[in-house]
Amino acid sequence: QLAALQTQFSQNVLKEVNDSAFVLESREELAGLPEKAIAAAAVEARKRGLDGKFVIPVTNTTQQAPLAVLSNRATREKLLTTSMIRGTRGNEFDNRNVVLQLARLRAERAELLGYENYAAYSLEDQTAKDTASVNKLLGDLTAPALRNAKKEAAEIQAVIDAEKGGFQLAAYDWSMYSDKVRTAKYAFDANQLK
Repeated sequence: QLAALQTQFSQNVLKEVNDSAFVLESREELAGLPEKAIAAAAVEARKRGLDGKFVIPVTNTTQQAPLAVLSNRATREKLLTTSMIRGTRGNEFDNRNVVLQLARLRAERAELLGYENYAAYSLEDQTAKDTASVNKLLGDLTAPALRNAKKEAAEIQAVIDAEKGGFQLAAYDWSMYSDKVRTAKYAFDANQLK
């Protein structure tokens, strides 16, 4: 059952990525996107029978590459939302029930083999060996990571405020404005590198 569910989960993820797309009605919504990417979005829309529209395929990550360049904030928000709801749209590729079944079966397997939980079972032959070690490592990393994220957020908010953005930083703003911070601090432009 576990093998079948894991295969189903992977296939659903792939099919959902192929099925998911961010559809835009106008060129203005794509402001900031390079001209080649806009042309590719128009071609993708035509392939899907959506002539006159634009389609940005959603990749298999939460953070979509166009988030770093789209200047229309509403478009960035919609793109991130589209990305985040993959696998939970209630369609034939919805993985919520598959994940619940996997968790239940993994817990049952661990119990049958004499482990406290699935984490303990899966860690036995790993470097960490046990959940206490993993939790300690995560605990040690949490405070510095949080400090760093807060510092980055403050730097990004300062750029937003300097540009008279008039809004508080949100997840869909992060990629675009962190690139601006890097450019300002280090004279580094990731787009030139690409």
